[in-house]
Amino acid sequence: MKIAMIGQKGIPAHECGVAQWVEVVSRELVSRGHEVIAYCRRSYCGRDAQSSSEGGLHRVFRPSVPTKHLDAITHTLACTIDVALRRADVVHFHCVGPALLAPLARLAGLPVVVTVHGLDYQRAKWNGFARWCLRQGERVAVRCANRLAVVSPTLRDYFASEYNREVEFVPNGVIPFPATDMRHLAEWKLTPGGYLLAVARLVPEKGLHYLIEAFKRTSLDVKLVIAGGCRFDDSYEKQLRQLADDRVVFTGMANRDLLAQLYAGARMFVLPSDLEGMSIALLEAMNARLPVLVSDIPENVCVVGDAGFRFKRGDVADLQRVLTHVVDDRRLLQEYGRRAAQQVLLFQWPQIALQMEQLYARCAGIQLPSNAVRAGIHESSSPINRHEIASV
Repeated sequence: MKIAMIGQKGIPAHECGVAQWVEVVSRELVSRGHEVIAYCRRSYCGRDAQSSSEGGLHRVFRPSVPTKHLDAITHTLACTIDVALRRADVVHFHCVGPALLAPLARLAGLPVVVTVHGLDYQRAKWNGFARWCLRQGERVAVRCANRLAVVSPTLRDYFASEYNREVEFVPNGVIPFPATDMRHLAEWKLTPGGYLLAVARLVPEKGLHYLIEAFKRTSLDVKLVIAGGCRFDDSYEKQLRQLADDRVVFTGMANRDLLAQLYAGARMFVLPSDLEGMSIALLEAMNARLPVLVSDIPENVCVVGDAGFRFKRGDVADLQRVLTHVVDDRRLLQEYGRRAAQQVLLFQWPQIALQMEQLYARCAGIQLPSNAVRAGIHESSSPINRHEIASV
């Protein structure tokens, strides 16, 4: 099959999220004999903004208006026109904003898959008109997509109740980090086991202001490291820096090398978010055998199950209580690190790519070779234990 990916910022991915999903799944699909067109934005890829091909994976650049509100939609329009001309067996739109252009692909006779990675109109960065557009994108996705996929059970239940639309649950996965030295930690004056770690975009819905406030109220003899940035608006980052004390370290955007060392040296990972789809950073932390502490929103709870600590969403006092109770208990942290590593085995990219391969084939009406079907995942199954999800 020839599959076109539209809506991601570009590959290689510079951060967790949709771009990483597209990059990893695309490479898995190519390894299984398919061809993938991954559309990329010049504003994201910078100096690497040149169309290229690697085996069956094609990076294609199309123009956009690189502003906060126009970058995604103008790029999606250019990509949708392009894919209508070059043709594909399936066009896969990522997120509800790009899904606004899915009808153009359908008019061109192309089968369409839409993956909803989160309810984007709930994000604080968008103004009223942008939120309205994103809600329209959600409705278009429901009506227009041949197949609709979501990354969490919470989103699956939302579309079932709100639209009576059956959707496919295809979670995010985790890329193992290679063994690494710890040279970058010294550059940030960090010691292994001497800091807590949060990895997130610096946007309000990630709840980092709760974490900083709760951390400041403790007398813990550790630092708090916040790895992440924001491309278009640094007002929230300025707010966080004003709130922080000298025990809080901001690394900015962290590449894979630095992230590997931060995960390897952290004592615990914290995700205090108000809103998530399914956090890849959380999966990465669990894969690094880190004990994890998360807000109790369903999107986090369905990932960690009983393998992580929780606090009440938005409750600074409760977050402070949990931090004070667990951070200095090394035996408890070791046990929860072991549990996290076991739990994350449910979220593996090869299995997820096989699930997507079958979804694409059903969407396009293509019969996969019998050996591919035997190696794949049954249509009604999921990489996650459904009994565990039902108990959340």
